[in-house]
Amino acid sequence: MTNPFDEYATTIWNNAPDVARDHHRWHASGHHIEPRSISIDEAVEDAHEALDIDPEELGIHVNITEWQHSYLDDPRMIAAMARVAYQGLRQYGRYAFSSEPDWEAAAIVYLKQYE
Repeated sequence: MTNPFDEYATTIWNNAPDVARDHHRWHASGHHIEPRSISIDEAVEDAHEALDIDPEELGIHVNITEWQHSYLDDPRMIAAMARVAYQGLRQYGRYAFSSEPDWEAAAIVYLKQYE
């Protein structure tokens, strides 16, 4: 079986009512986020927050308990969400980096602060 992380992140991005819509609005606005101001750490944190969903409501066939234990804090899932968001939002020029980072390594560093 292939890993489902990219598929799940894309499903969240496409189906969560507020995730993509709000992020596009914030990134496109000249009032919410300054150009080139979002760090890799902030992008990973934002991706992690986007995973705070009920997967079954979005068509992801994983119950909420399994989601919380197996996906929510998995660096591979956080990395997939960050990658999908970056692909969808980089056009707005709000990221402080110009090439795609190693999202999984960044997610591992991010999660270490909560150990």
